Amino acid sequence: MLFLLLLSGLTEIFNKILFALHRGYLANIYPALLSATGYFALSLLQANHIYDANIVLTVFLTPYLFIFLIAYLQSIGFVKPKFHKNVFVIVLNLIKKFFIFSILAALVLKVDYIIMAIVLKEHEIAIYNLDMRVFNLILFMYGTILAALWPVSSDLFHQKKFKLIKKSIHNNLLFGVLITISLSSFIIFFKESIFSLISGKDSLGISVSTGILTALYILLRIWTDSYATILQSMNEVKILIYIVPFQALVSITAQYFFGMSYGINGIIIGLCLSFLLTVAWVLPLKFYKLTEVVT
Repeated sequence: MLFLLLLSGLTEIFNKILFALHRGYLANIYPALLSATGYFALSLLQANHIYDANIVLTVFLTPYLFIFLIAYLQSIGFVKPKFHKNVFVIVLNLIKKFFIFSILAALVLKVDYIIMAIVLKEHEIAIYNLDMRVFNLILFMYGTILAALWPVSSDLFHQKKFKLIKKSIHNNLLFGVLITISLSSFIIFFKESIFSLISGKDSLGISVSTGILTALYILLRIWTDSYATILQSMNEVKILIYIVPFQALVSITAQYFFGMSYGINGIIIGLCLSFLLTVAWVLPLKFYKLTEVVT
């Protein structure tokens, strides 16, 4: 599993190369292929009554190997791997800020399950997990657009075309808001059928209030992820490293406090507050100050 997940991480590097070469449409196809092959593999195992965890996980992750090979050949071609110490040091210096930010971001976005293990019941955790899985499809769709925006905005920044950068992010945000409102409304309206189909149980549905709060969380993620992506494309990562620890502190405190009182809704409220009180206004402020100073 670790080997196959390592290949998945390396595939992301090749995907970034494809985006830089303006062939990002190929990188967007890979997740779809993984989902399709993973679903087919799991269905095949279920049909043959194979439920051994080791076999299931290995078969489910094996397609990552083939995607790795395809991405490798399409991005850099067949090149014999060779370690270059000087290049490694240069790359390490370039990515260290992004690495720190990734660790801090994981602390903010993944701490919810730790808090839930303390304040929620197993049944509630299952409902929350399904809820986020369904609504995160919106973030996945928007994430492919942000991945394509990164190299474009980086090029525009170095060309000092700041008006075009602002226009790009405004267009992206408008699209993100529209798809979030439309798809969230669809999910909430058909929530009984959707969650029953996915879970196979009628007892794992969500309430309307949970659906609305989750949609609000997705909107906040779209807003902040957009500005975070733009700032990272400008190599402005320090602001993220400084602000995210405060967001993590707010997130942990708010999720615990509201989770104890309001259950699943409290966890989502805590997440939303962690964004509203920190990155939701700090990142846009930094972006517009940066472009105004440079211009």
